[in-house]
Amino acid sequence: MSFVTDASYARLIATLYAGEAIDLRRREQAWPAVPPRALGRFVGGGDFLRVGDAFLTYFKQYGDLKPTDRVLDIGCGVGRMAVPLVDFLDSNHGSYDGFDISPPAIRWCKRHISRRAQNFRFVHADVRNHMYNRRGHWSADDYRWPYIDGAFTFAFATSLFTHIGPKATDNYIAELGRTLAPGGRAFLTFFVLDSLSTSTRTPEIDFAYDYGVAKTRDIEVPEEAIGYTEEFLSSSLERAGLHLARPIARGRWSGSDETDSFQDFVIATKSS
Repeated sequence: MSFVTDASYARLIATLYAGEAIDLRRREQAWPAVPPRALGRFVGGGDFLRVGDAFLTYFKQYGDLKPTDRVLDIGCGVGRMAVPLVDFLDSNHGSYDGFDISPPAIRWCKRHISRRAQNFRFVHADVRNHMYNRRGHWSADDYRWPYIDGAFTFAFATSLFTHIGPKATDNYIAELGRTLAPGGRAFLTFFVLDSLSTSTRTPEIDFAYDYGVAKTRDIEVPEEAIGYTEEFLSSSLERAGLHLARPIARGRWSGSDETDSFQDFVIATKSS
């Protein structure tokens, strides 16, 4: 699944570091190429490098990401999260694998990232999606990821589970449990509907329609934004051999001011 965000989410993340003395000059010199405008639908809005750097900070702060981790990027898009990891991951002991449903995005990543970092690998997953891959061969409801059991120590999915339905979410969480090593961690973003009960402000998204066990704000295009209850997520994680490693960090979509993120952070761990 491609990296897809609401415009407000992208704007918020892009301004996380506004006014701070952050030097991106070295990164800009190392990565003179950014995805062309034609691939913009697979990356979302905001500054390509700053958004990636913001999430690297989140991965370390909330998910305890280490340079020696074997990392899986679920729905890597055009590599916005991969680029800052090139400098962070140990080239000898750390590794990165990413997959996405967009062939052009994967081609760009191979050309501009894998050529610079041999421990970074990208795979096209021919999964059907109403918006991005209508003719895909596989359904996300039963797609088996192209990796062996226990291959990774850290996995993440940013703005993916906010755009896929309940069956696909349950399957992807099961695949997450299969491909994580014992003790492995996962950093996932969701719209967790329970967040509304902890907020005193008006939410930015109105999940007005039932969508199976989930809710959506647009019944005509439900994949635009999908929310799940904490009960559903906890049950799905448990079936996959995973559990919440810490309380869910509430995002600003619900009116919460707990984090700087728009979406909620769900951090899970595989039982040892």
